[in-house]
Amino acid sequence: MSDPELRPRWVGPSSIIFSIALALGALAAIGYSAWSLWPQGPSAEEIYFGKTLPHWWIATAKGKAPKRDALAEAPSEELRTSLEQIQELLQGSDPNAVAAESIALNQVIERAGLPYFIDVVVRGRWPLILSFAVAQRDTWKMGDKEQLVVVASRLDRTNVVTAFTGHKGEDLPVVLLDRIEASLLRILLKPSSQEVERLYRETLFTEAQKAVPGFDQEIVRKAVLAREKAIIRMEKYKKLKISRPRRFRLPYSWLEEMEELTKKGAILKSDLRQLKKADQALNEGPTGEGLLWLRRRMAEVGSAHQAHAAFSPPLEDAPAPEALVYIYGEEATSFRAGGHLHMRAALGAIRDSQAPACLALMRTLRGGAGKHRRATAWYYGTISALVELFQTRETSPNYLAQQAKNACAEGDSSLRAKAAQALEKLGVAKIDRLSEAIEAN
Repeated sequence: MSDPELRPRWVGPSSIIFSIALALGALAAIGYSAWSLWPQGPSAEEIYFGKTLPHWWIATAKGKAPKRDALAEAPSEELRTSLEQIQELLQGSDPNAVAAESIALNQVIERAGLPYFIDVVVRGRWPLILSFAVAQRDTWKMGDKEQLVVVASRLDRTNVVTAFTGHKGEDLPVVLLDRIEASLLRILLKPSSQEVERLYRETLFTEAQKAVPGFDQEIVRKAVLAREKAIIRMEKYKKLKISRPRRFRLPYSWLEEMEELTKKGAILKSDLRQLKKADQALNEGPTGEGLLWLRRRMAEVGSAHQAHAAFSPPLEDAPAPEALVYIYGEEATSFRAGGHLHMRAALGAIRDSQAPACLALMRTLRGGAGKHRRATAWYYGTISALVELFQTRETSPNYLAQQAKNACAEGDSSLRAKAAQALEKLGVAKIDRLSEAIEAN
């Protein structure tokens, strides 16, 4: 117990007083133990962007009085002025004007040095706000061009799920840590026996074990299952349906909501206590370090992919690579142009990402031959990248999985060299990351 206010103290020779001191010390220890199972509380700025601003935004758009005034609580005067302009537009009838003005709002947030940004999604007549905490900003360089890629986590708790982020009228490549964590947790909770999925899972954990001594896939899986079982027990007590944040560490705001449910008698305190213990086990020691290592490396792969996609010239009228024509056919559609884009970006991530090249290859393999593949531009791009990389016309998942396994076994430099050869045929220049990533947990 490092906090001096929580240490039991001996206050005198009297046995009675000494006994009282010991009892108080025990209570303090219990209180400290319960408190320490919670993640560190959010900062005032995180509360503002994650809760106050989204609630104010939605209430204003609906013509209702917000519970908290986001204007009065704005972290800077410039931000308050920008929100006043947003407020007028929210009370108007053009949601697209609100989305356009959000670009200026984000510029204000960045000038203030605040690690946040907002995105606006127009649903019908409602301009809905999504807020994000920035973990890092990657600046990539190709020749004399530079491209920013933002790596971020979703903050707001609004019930909006989108396939893409990006402001109206502004191109902002974003890598979402939430989706990386959700994907990793999914393969632990429901591991697939399909060869590509199995190889993907095994490769990720093998690479993490190399970097983090003591990291063990089975220990991680047991910790994930223990947390899931604790939530199931909480649901069964009063037949509740509890939404699960697919994150490594359960968000502070979500735990607060569960605490409120215990006060109302909807869930048992003992079940919530077990949940916190399971969450702590998942996020401490080699287990927590290994998961964060995986998240960081997969974010690096995603950042390189997004940068290559942003640097790519318009491809609608460009001749399609032979591998893509083999997979997709001659028809020039948006799927083929998108497939061309993702083919270049997937190969570029293998060659240029600062993560192990094998991780980038496994991400591509899963997109082109994994269990959940379907006819999208991402699928056509990744399967074409594999065909080009392995110089093959065989596209069965098991065959591609074996080729990927062999390529990883040859070593990082060999795999990057193969990707470089494929990219040379496509005329894709190398990119370099200029910024040093500083990631918040």
